[in-house]
Amino acid sequence: MSFTASNATLVIKDMEGDAQVNTEGAKYECSNAKTGNSDVDNRAFVYHNLTGDVTIEGKRLLLHCMERIYPLISIEQVM
Repeated sequence: MSFTASNATLVIKDMEGDAQVNTEGAKYECSNAKTGNSDVDNRAFVYHNLTGDVTIEGKRLLLHCMERIYPLISIEQVM
């Protein structure tokens, strides 16, 4: 699966332990992807403020991608 994200939070639940996530065409603020996740506890990868092209491969994956939503209106104090 390939997609382009824009300032998104991406969570990938890797239930088979074989996920391959390619973020070479993207940038992100932080991630736990290189912290040595356990093979025992059905790991999840999280990317914050992800922008760019992403490719994900694996047998049993659960993906959640949410773009940051900013308010369309602002509330000002009225005196």
